Amino acid sequence: MQMTVEKKGSVSVVSLFEDIDYYNSDELEEELNKELEDCNSIVLLLRDVRYIDSSGLGVLTSILRKSKESDKNFILSELSSDVKNIFELTRLLDFFTIFESKKQALESLKQ
Repeated sequence: MQMTVEKKGSVSVVSLFEDIDYYNSDELEEELNKELEDCNSIVLLLRDVRYIDSSGLGVLTSILRKSKESDKNFILSELSSDVKNIFELTRLLDFFTIFESKKQALESLKQ
């Protein structure tokens, strides 16, 4: 899975650079779980992701559940239009905290 992780204090900003599907969702889940252990918040940037399948959505909802259980933040940001459409079709937009930009996401964590 092509990704970068940038630490900003207790926040991990994870940028993905490929689609999320059955073939790489386990690797993504492993990385996000590791980040969740090491930080208070994760901001996941999805601007370069054009497609996410059900296994990818399962990973994101699993990380969201784990973050809530451990009183941490899991924020999605910079959704590509294709991924935003998938979230709309699956009615997941209301379950996640989503921001248009990384800056907005990081600012929300300061409040």
